[in-house]
Amino acid sequence: MTNLKEIKVGLLGLGTVGGGVAKIMHDHAQKMSDTEGISYKVAKIFVRDIEKSRAKHPGLPEEITLTTDFNDVINDPEIDIVVEVLGGTSFAADCIEAALRAGKHIVTANKDLIAIERGQKLIQYAADNQLDFLYEAAVAGGIPILNSLRTSLASDKLSSVSGIVNGTTNYILTKMYEQERNFDEVLAEAQALGLAEADPSGDVDGFDAARKMVILTKMAFGVSVDLDKIPVKGIRHVKSRDIQVADQLGYVIKLIGTASFKKGTVYASVAPTLVPKTHPLSTVRNEMNAVFTSGAATGEMMFYGPGAGELPTGAMVVSDIMAIGQHIETQTTGHAFANYSQEATWREAENIESVGFFHFVTEDKQGQFLKLVKIFDDAKVSLDKVFQEPKHEAHNAEIVVVTHEMSQAQLAQIQSAAQNSDELSLVSYYAVMADAK
Repeated sequence: MTNLKEIKVGLLGLGTVGGGVAKIMHDHAQKMSDTEGISYKVAKIFVRDIEKSRAKHPGLPEEITLTTDFNDVINDPEIDIVVEVLGGTSFAADCIEAALRAGKHIVTANKDLIAIERGQKLIQYAADNQLDFLYEAAVAGGIPILNSLRTSLASDKLSSVSGIVNGTTNYILTKMYEQERNFDEVLAEAQALGLAEADPSGDVDGFDAARKMVILTKMAFGVSVDLDKIPVKGIRHVKSRDIQVADQLGYVIKLIGTASFKKGTVYASVAPTLVPKTHPLSTVRNEMNAVFTSGAATGEMMFYGPGAGELPTGAMVVSDIMAIGQHIETQTTGHAFANYSQEATWREAENIESVGFFHFVTEDKQGQFLKLVKIFDDAKVSLDKVFQEPKHEAHNAEIVVVTHEMSQAQLAQIQSAAQNSDELSLVSYYAVMADAK
């Protein structure tokens, strides 16, 4: 093909994802132009150190200009699209704002920015000024879940979206389950392999997953939720013994982010959850991600793939670049990526119901079981399974209780009663995910 329209791209950052974007756009240039009828070219990249960046990416074409001044990228009149892959929020937001004011379309993989108020204001500014602002790679890395929600599932009414959206925690829980190892040991291994940061708090405490659930909730239901409202519980306190007991009862423990829409109300949460072994999410191993949707028309679907990585995430960034290229060609830029919107109120705790898994330790003597049952009876919660584990200590008994559905208010009552008991100790609690239909 001759006389192809050329779209020039500037990158802010040349780390893992930025390197993947540059590599894909160079190696797959012919396929991209044959598919789109448009030529795409990385023109400039903002980096912290030019020499180190060249050394780290020896295959980077020499014709790509590296600069240590981000203004060189933002203010270049030939650059159409600016790709932000810096990470963080403040500096990244400043760069994006400057690029938008310079008339550039934006692609980012920055879920931290998208999930907060400033990110939403920048997205609105782009739409108001007929500029595209796309962020497919901000959730689940190499899985095209946001575009699937935006296009393929646009005609459906979704009632829930849930999944494993953090690869670090899924790797840790997989190894704890399959190799019967403890959290600290597997976390250290994940850090050595580069799967966990030196400060792993964002991942293991559930905050990374919570930010992604903010984005998924907007995409799935057209509802903006405040990140601070989402109850978040990480995996630091998941015990090997809990994993073993869950296994005996037919469950696998996964860090699950979930959001649901029901009768004009929305709710989202992140927590370690018991997933039935018959559910597709139970089979997601190591650092892989998966998102499970439930809709009135499509029923249940699962989207599965790598949640991170240079090339998988880079491929989703490049797909956004190509989408903007088509919008530029057809003069249809400026439509908000998450353009579906509806009103909803936050569902209160007394209206949230789930099955519960409780692990108690009590002194092994007559009458303790009746005291345990009374706690649930007082909360008006019925029991589905009661399982007494083999003794690990001479004078203690370990009892596992799986309930029928109960509200968050009933859960709080049970936890409070156990905390105030001198003879019963609640070792751990997990919500139990409903099986797939």
